[in-house]
Amino acid sequence: MITRLTKKTENIKGLLYGVNSVVGNMVNNQKGHIVNICSDSGFEVIERLSVYCATKFSVRAISIGLEKELANTGVRVTNVSPGMVETQLSSKSPFEENRKKLEPKDIANAVSYAIS
Repeated sequence: MITRLTKKTENIKGLLYGVNSVVGNMVNNQKGHIVNICSDSGFEVIERLSVYCATKFSVRAISIGLEKELANTGVRVTNVSPGMVETQLSSKSPFEENRKKLEPKDIANAVSYAIS
């Protein structure tokens, strides 16, 4: 269980490290756009995925907080929350085999739309 918890916290660490590495320059330049990828799991807890959902709730909360904190700096914050995406991990899951999945290009299109 602890190993799974540690692996899942990478969802939060990656976001924090990524934002930290760019936000200072964006604020100094008074422009930029941070796009975080959350999940529909950031809105509802799913059985078997409690820790994953908790990390996605965190991504969503951090995004909302950043949006408020950076509101008058010229830096925009967008949170994209897709459903299940076809990946190596999701294609191996026996729990998701009958569920329609988005393609990675669908997420790329959503991000492109958000930043345009």
